[in-house]
Amino acid sequence: GLRQTAPSNAALLSVTIPVFTTVLSVFLGQDRLRVRSVVGLSVASLGVLLLVGVFANVLTFAAGGGPLFMPGQFDRGALLVSVNSLSYSLYLVLSRPLFRRHGASAILPWLFLWGALMMLPFGIEKLAELLTTVTPRGMLLLLYILAMPTVVAYLANAYALARATPMLVTLY
Repeated sequence: GLRQTAPSNAALLSVTIPVFTTVLSVFLGQDRLRVRSVVGLSVASLGVLLLVGVFANVLTFAAGGGPLFMPGQFDRGALLVSVNSLSYSLYLVLSRPLFRRHGASAILPWLFLWGALMMLPFGIEKLAELLTTVTPRGMLLLLYILAMPTVVAYLANAYALARATPMLVTLY
């Protein structure tokens, strides 16, 4: 999605993670909905619909200018970024009970293992190519990127999820 939309759209749409997380968390009984949350959700949702192009289609349709949904009129990249936000929100809400019961150190190794195995068919060729050309310094940098912003971030997130609601975790 990042290649198919403007960087500004992707940045704006990334803030839908708390919106989706709040809706899912309330729906699954992990959190309560407050008036302040409803106002925030409404404003954010309208912004997402505007960015994805739904309002342009509705206005064109209402004016008799064409069909309601034309695939070419949607910002496909923005739609994919939104789906990514929804997927991450699902992860946060559905994984919370597991992190509370078993802890991050028991869950995350399996999460990373199964995620890597599922992605392997899509990236095995590039991985093999990369491993033949990468320098030792490049390998150290790659390991750093895997460790710090990925593993450490997921560990911190899982630690927080075991102690707070998903809605609160996404706000920080």
